[in-house]
Amino acid sequence: MRIWLDVLFYSVIGSACMVIKDIVGTIYTDAVSNGRHKLAGNMDGIGDIVGIVLASFSGVQLVHLGWQGWLGIIPIGITGKHVTQHAVKWSHQNIQPESEIPTN
Repeated sequence: MRIWLDVLFYSVIGSACMVIKDIVGTIYTDAVSNGRHKLAGNMDGIGDIVGIVLASFSGVQLVHLGWQGWLGIIPIGITGKHVTQHAVKWSHQNIQPESEIPTN
């Protein structure tokens, strides 16, 4: 029973990191394509930190748990798929090119 609690724990952490990583990655991509250099830089930095946590903490722990841990990786992938789909819709509607940003 203990191993399944570990799988659940690390899978939840991995899924939460994937949510953040996919959102900032999508915003980063839109920011680059729209010339928003500051936004792109901020998103890249956040994505790097979250990616390290995802890979080195959650991913390594799950792999070391054996086949049960590999099953815990599946929800992380499913989370990534759905979050990316929604993040792309949002960012495409809300990130404007640098030249179209109103100045006050």
